[in-house]
Amino acid sequence: MDWKPIYLEKQLEIDTLYSLFIESKPKGFEFPGETHDFWECRYILKGKICASGDDKIYELSQGDIIFHKPMELHKYYIDGNETADILIFSFNMNGPLKNYFNDKVFHLTNEQQNILNSLIRYIKETIKDTDKTEKYKKEEQFLQSFYSTPLYIQRVITYLEYLFLSLADKGNISEVSYKKDALLFSRTVNYMNENIYEKLSVSEIAKHCYISESSLKRLFSKYAGMSIHKYFLKLKFNSAFNLLKDGMSVNEVTEKLNFSSQSYFSVSFKREFGINPSKIIQ
Repeated sequence: MDWKPIYLEKQLEIDTLYSLFIESKPKGFEFPGETHDFWECRYILKGKICASGDDKIYELSQGDIIFHKPMELHKYYIDGNETADILIFSFNMNGPLKNYFNDKVFHLTNEQQNILNSLIRYIKETIKDTDKTEKYKKEEQFLQSFYSTPLYIQRVITYLEYLFLSLADKGNISEVSYKKDALLFSRTVNYMNENIYEKLSVSEIAKHCYISESSLKRLFSKYAGMSIHKYFLKLKFNSAFNLLKDGMSVNEVTEKLNFSSQSYFSVSFKREFGINPSKIIQ
């Protein structure tokens, strides 16, 4: 009998794991906005949160997971009257399915939730079996053990890849929030992105979006955790990062994004990303 081989074309692959932990946050907690060049997921184990990702706002509760793509500005706050327990992990992944997870929030089925529950049990059992120090006895929520053998890391990543493949195959995608403030925030961020190469003042943005400056400031404090000016700067820096990766010179990026000078841009860029812009150019 002739056997015909089936060759695997991997649809996604996690090649780097940066963090993996559970945090418990009380009512009223707000996580400040951030951006980085790798993926991050937040999975809600208990409670409710309101999360933003670029111009989109989502309301998440137990069983929901949100994907933040690289260079996405994201923030969240506890929404409700109880503590929220959140599994957070950050990573780098590649493959044809990678972009499928852009701007996605899923509500996990029982089977998909069991994948993450099994992962958490495995990590906790591994830490318990391999590290008897008081530090880990007291910090049971800390999941990224220093016990990071290749076998351990591959098993952790396999759980995550299994979940992602399941979501791509049969994922229940959640919708963005349609609350008035959420829609207004989305419209404002879209306007800033459409005018990323311009110099925009707060008054100009407020006028275009038919909202008072004070209301606009409140909106960005709520959903972005920063001022409008700082948010617009972050959008510019993210755009600069991509332009530099595409081969544009530092001077060209400075002029295109309307920064006052190349020295100001370079110093500010390094403060934002921890690297000189000239090092980004490929």
